[in-house]
Amino acid sequence: QYCFGVNEFKDIYEWTKFTIEKCLKNNNFEKILIKPHPTINHDYKADKIAFNMLYDSYSKNKKIEFLDHKTSIFAISGKPKFFHFVHHGSVAIELAYLGEDVIGFIGGPWSKNYKFLKTWVTKNEYEKIIKNIISSKSLKPNSKKDLYSFVKEAYIDNISLQNRSIRLLASKKNPIFKDEYLGSKIFAKKIKFMKSNDKLLKQLLNLIFNEYSQLNKIH
Repeated sequence: QYCFGVNEFKDIYEWTKFTIEKCLKNNNFEKILIKPHPTINHDYKADKIAFNMLYDSYSKNKKIEFLDHKTSIFAISGKPKFFHFVHHGSVAIELAYLGEDVIGFIGGPWSKNYKFLKTWVTKNEYEKIIKNIISSKSLKPNSKKDLYSFVKEAYIDNISLQNRSIRLLASKKNPIFKDEYLGSKIFAKKIKFMKSNDKLLKQLLNLIFNEYSQLNKIH
């Protein structure tokens, strides 16, 4: 967490409890869903301990529901209306792509320069955002242009030429990329000069998410 900057929360557990408590005070939230990180069972022991503490504190609250860690983001997007709270996780990018309302810390990888989610700087500012959420009203529309720019600069531009999976995925719509040698050269050139509004970038994002939706069924 600290590599994304210091804020007024000493750790993610404190931030999570604060978020839950403030959401409970906002009567516009019909239900509060808590989704553990997908790697909670095989990553850091402290994450599991923290989750168990949250479960002990809130599992009996009828307004709160704990989701399985494998729950697909497609199950918690669309209708009814959802508001998603993240600290710095990449799931914010995926949810923004799906057109969801996302709230995240300004110190996340998106910083203040990519406005595809609602960001906060101070604890007080964060509390106000939660307090003022109205269930029938979206937050300020996220910028798809900023989202595409971020994905391109943070991820696409850093794709290794040895990584064949994305090129092969792209070849489903663009057969010119399929050839092992020539296809790789063409793909590398396209990637190098691709802009945020490029048709290829949108195709890649759609292909990746379509693949994701097939591999991650709703639980």
